[in-house]
Amino acid sequence: YWPEGQTSQKMIDWLRHADLALVVNADILRVYEDAGIPAAYWQIGFETPEGQLPPVKRHDVLFLGQNYNNHRREFGDALLSLTGEGIDVGIYGNYWVNADSPPEIVAKADYIYPDCTYDFLQGTALYQNAKVTVANNPFPNALGFVSNRMVEALKAGGAIMLHQYVRGLQDLMGLIPGVHYVEWRTYDELKNWIRYFLDPAHEAERRTIVTAAYEYVQQYHSFDARIRQ
Repeated sequence: YWPEGQTSQKMIDWLRHADLALVVNADILRVYEDAGIPAAYWQIGFETPEGQLPPVKRHDVLFLGQNYNNHRREFGDALLSLTGEGIDVGIYGNYWVNADSPPEIVAKADYIYPDCTYDFLQGTALYQNAKVTVANNPFPNALGFVSNRMVEALKAGGAIMLHQYVRGLQDLMGLIPGVHYVEWRTYDELKNWIRYFLDPAHEAERRTIVTAAYEYVQQYHSFDARIRQ
């Protein structure tokens, strides 16, 4: 994402020796255009690691990610608040609980699991075995930027993805809210969507969205598809 490094004068000078710059943050395209750098938006694909999927816990709600700022902490707190309703929340990442954490966070430590950022087999297994997976947008003003976890979750074909609004995502990636994933903007909206899709009455709707996402991502967001693109 980070535009500072990608738009520094040193990077601009270096890119003048390249035929094409490919970015996952479409905001940078305007800077490159002004500098005369040929560039295009080229989002990440999903990984296809070799090996057997490991046994994992089955969570109602799953989030894979680090706690690196107050915005992410608020997001985690919103998820953990659902545990009081008997909802099984699994957060896999670093920095969620430490020696300086307040008592109310330490009390939720049973819902925090070790980071598995680059363990794609475990990530896939977790996504396949969860009912709902969630993601926030730490850069709300960015155009078309999403973490690789979005395509990893959608290609797993297990959990429905609830993703915070991303500007330009449908135009750039073809992912349609309500068809391939569910979009949310506020924490209250996120929690209501979680309750909605955990209700057995909406299981058929949940599976329809999961299946549509799986089929679309397999066709358009693999690395084979990226090379053809």
